[in-house]
Amino acid sequence: MESAIHEFSVHGFEGANVDTISINAGFGKGTIYNYFNTKLDIFLSVIEESIDNLVETIQESIREINSPEEKLRQAIKTDVEYIVKNSNLIMTIFREAYVPDEERRRNFLQATLKIFELYRVLIAEGIESGVYPQDTNPVTTATAILGMTENIPLSNLEFNGALGTQDELAEWIVEFIFYGIKKKDNT
Repeated sequence: MESAIHEFSVHGFEGANVDTISINAGFGKGTIYNYFNTKLDIFLSVIEESIDNLVETIQESIREINSPEEKLRQAIKTDVEYIVKNSNLIMTIFREAYVPDEERRRNFLQATLKIFELYRVLIAEGIESGVYPQDTNPVTTATAILGMTENIPLSNLEFNGALGTQDELAEWIVEFIFYGIKKKDNT
């Protein structure tokens, strides 16, 4: 899978070559087609594995944290860190997932539901424990977090870091979300 991740990261979906993937993986092209029917199947597998890795990385980073607020803070920080570390692949996934290919788009959205669900559960835990107001919408909040953690770090790369460091971006997202959630209490 490492070979496929590298090939799609560097060349995008259209430019990726299954021959190159197989050569770099150290086995024949036919072997790849024993596991995958098409190049699209390989790409969709790369998307799923990347998102699974992100979810596992976030879950591991919050495993020992009890405070819902600190869990959310750490989850966002870990998410941003992962996006920055894997920016070429993530940019390729985003670029390729929003082409007019319904299957690619559907599979991308299905895979991102795993991250969305993680954030939704963290918000719901915060509501249950009284950290966040009862009328906080976990779905809307999780959607906002997901949008910010995926797009702000990638935009920062496009702007050559003008938006801040990785840690500054993560903290800004956290404060923006917390301010929005807690602001409701004060109005």
